[in-house]
Amino acid sequence: MPLIEVSGLSRHYTMGAETVRALDDVTLSIEEGEFVAVMGPSGSGKSTFMNVIGCLDRPTAGRYHLAGEEVSRLDASELAGVRNRRIGFVFQQFNLLQRASALANVELPLIYGGVAPADRHRRASEALDRVGLGDRGHHLPLELSGGQQQRVAIARALVNTPSVLLADEPTGALDTLTSLEIMAVFAALNRQGVTVLIVTHEEEIARFVRRVIRFRDGRLVDDIRQEAADIDTELADWRGRAQGRNAPEGAPAS
Repeated sequence: MPLIEVSGLSRHYTMGAETVRALDDVTLSIEEGEFVAVMGPSGSGKSTFMNVIGCLDRPTAGRYHLAGEEVSRLDASELAGVRNRRIGFVFQQFNLLQRASALANVELPLIYGGVAPADRHRRASEALDRVGLGDRGHHLPLELSGGQQQRVAIARALVNTPSVLLADEPTGALDTLTSLEIMAVFAALNRQGVTVLIVTHEEEIARFVRRVIRFRDGRLVDDIRQEAADIDTELADWRGRAQGRNAPEGAPAS
């Protein structure tokens, strides 16, 4: 059974006398453990697709099954429950509480879920460990780099052990080296079995996933499986370049 299965999925909006077909008759399935990039130009439908997949919006027509459950007909409160149980979100701007520690930010979904303090503290600490920030739990967001803040956001998305991790332009606010570091985190999580879908407009980022889905004018126009580029090799190369640029003049780059 596919983890995500949509059939004839459409999302139309009425703007005055005009009907905008943001999604138009999309059919596809995504298996558990896949690593997917969702791409397309502005207005292509990729963000609308992710909103529907993330249970932030409901389709106008068609069906959507998540882990075997039809969620396309659920009401708002039921969709909220699915989001909390099954979906982890990562956004471009991190969306962290600036006066709360990294650990407290990661604990937030567990607080909403009514998890006891001791258990949520343990689970949030484990999630920070998974993204390499186990020693930064007591730092405020402003005490962390942009890449570290995005790692905190990823840990927050993971803490409820979701069925799927949805990332909307997660590297859009980061420089190249930091973007590669974040993609390495996603790749490592995917190797651990986490299903990851990333919305991106960057071809360089899409090289590191195993499947690329492209939208145009609300329709699915491409669905390509590929051999993913080795993110660890690329990251090591970029780190070496950065170290060489930062070395004192006349000193050999190591």
